[in-house]
Amino acid sequence: MRRPVFFLASIFGVLFLQIIFSNHFNPLRIQPNFLLVAVIFLSFYADFKINVAIAFLAGFLKDSFTAGIFGANIFSFLICAIILDQYKRYIYREDLYLKVILVFVITLVNGLLNLVIVISSISIPFWGSFLFIVLPESFYTTLVAPALFWIMRKCALKYSI
Repeated sequence: MRRPVFFLASIFGVLFLQIIFSNHFNPLRIQPNFLLVAVIFLSFYADFKINVAIAFLAGFLKDSFTAGIFGANIFSFLICAIILDQYKRYIYREDLYLKVILVFVITLVNGLLNLVIVISSISIPFWGSFLFIVLPESFYTTLVAPALFWIMRKCALKYSI
């Protein structure tokens, strides 16, 4: 019973951080994707079905609280959760360096999926959006990921998850 409560509390806590801090610490109007970092962290503590449920909830919440095409984050978070599930057995869950690299790669994949979805509905330049939105967001999310991993790891250890 502790695990589902911890997973839900983590997602809603990270959503709170995303809403509060992303408006204040966003150079160049680029926001880090705290919810995706939470999905990555929690994927190491859950099986496939729970990972998909966590990714769906995180994507739904992000779609609900941000502007854009509704469902784009749900789709991209689910794809990222499936990719994570395939490769998480090759990564030691306490290795921060590999998880930070994983955050960069998954954030890049998530940004590209969102960009393709947006391009399919409106006409925007791919390379300009990639260079000035997706790539900086991936770097910025990667920079804040170790702090968020540290906070979530402390909580997971405290509640014996």
